[in-house]
Amino acid sequence: MELILLLFTLGYIAQLVGNYLLIMKIRRQKNIEGLSFETQVIYLIGSVVRCIWVFDTRLTTLFLVWLELLLSVSSNAYLVYLFWKYRESKYVQIQNPYKFVYLLLASTILSFCFHPGSKGAYYFTMQMLVAFTMYFEACGLLPQIYILRKLNEIELTIGHYVFSLAVSRLFRLAFWVGMWLEGDSFIYLMLADLLHTILLADFCYFYLKRKTGEPLLLR
Repeated sequence: MELILLLFTLGYIAQLVGNYLLIMKIRRQKNIEGLSFETQVIYLIGSVVRCIWVFDTRLTTLFLVWLELLLSVSSNAYLVYLFWKYRESKYVQIQNPYKFVYLLLASTILSFCFHPGSKGAYYFTMQMLVAFTMYFEACGLLPQIYILRKLNEIELTIGHYVFSLAVSRLFRLAFWVGMWLEGDSFIYLMLADLLHTILLADFCYFYLKRKTGEPLLLR
């Protein structure tokens, strides 16, 4: 069981690697061209919400979970700060149709209707927060993917970052499958991470297809 739980944490560690690459890129270039502010805010909220519901899971048995949570919240908060600091640095202004409030509303409704376990007192359960995190993170990818599609040619560091998100979701999918094999079925959450992975599938194809040193082209 500990190995299965470790898969969940390894997924977020892969995302941490992407956060580090993104932080280094923004600090070096002092711009956020090709990146979505909404995505970073959503990932920050997701990491903070995880700090709440993790106490209601078996993840608390792993020390690595606490270290990962600390680093995730810190790095996501710092990224949001950097995005705000360099918010005027975008040369190409792309109007994002995926507004934060709509993504928040959709994730909240989904987590209320589709989550593990049954409703508790006041029609609420901690598992709704687990579901909210998964749905919100999946929705949060949409603004970033939209910007990448519009740019067509992507800086390689951003490519590394988005690929790390894909690796993260593959770990998470392995975790959900492992839990299913153990007899704990979380089909809705598995589907959320599956959708997350599918959204990144063609990006990963072009990322792996490119030749060393060449820019990442989505065509």
